[in-house]
Amino acid sequence: MTEMKRRAWVVYLALGVVTTLAYLFVHAIRVGPLFNLIGLSSPVVILIAARLHKPTQRLPWYLIALGQTFFVAGDVITYNYDRLFGSELPFPSVGDFFYLSVYPCLIAGLLMLIHRRNPGRDRASAIDSLIVAVGVGVVSWVFLMAPVAHASDLNLAAKLVSIAYRPPSTSWPCPSLPCS
Repeated sequence: MTEMKRRAWVVYLALGVVTTLAYLFVHAIRVGPLFNLIGLSSPVVILIAARLHKPTQRLPWYLIALGQTFFVAGDVITYNYDRLFGSELPFPSVGDFFYLSVYPCLIAGLLMLIHRRNPGRDRASAIDSLIVAVGVGVVSWVFLMAPVAHASDLNLAAKLVSIAYRPPSTSWPCPSLPCS
């Protein structure tokens, strides 16, 4: 059974690489549903792996899968907003809720996995991490977030969503990728 599991992962990896390369380089199949299918395969495989390998803690893996699913839901809603809701994509939109919901799920899952691996308290590592996080946070605030926070043309919701995940110069919804 172990050899069969290993072979299944190799097949998944090979199919993922081939499908992604085909999506990138074969213009005829560069469509939104294929892009979403590639993205949705990740949480499905995470759930299958959690079921097959039966880790002692499944919740972190479920949270990571949920985060990945939220990302795909954000893509589907954002890129099909006019078809789903009959109007142009507003900012912020319900798609932004799904995009921003990814982060708490992934962070909680990763923290649970880290805590399981190293259950004791490591204050020195926590302090080192906080120093780096505060430094990066200050630079991010000064150069990315403060200009948005002081923008007079955005309402509070738009400011909060902008500060949460994108610098003000980023074009929206998709500057370089083919949208569906």
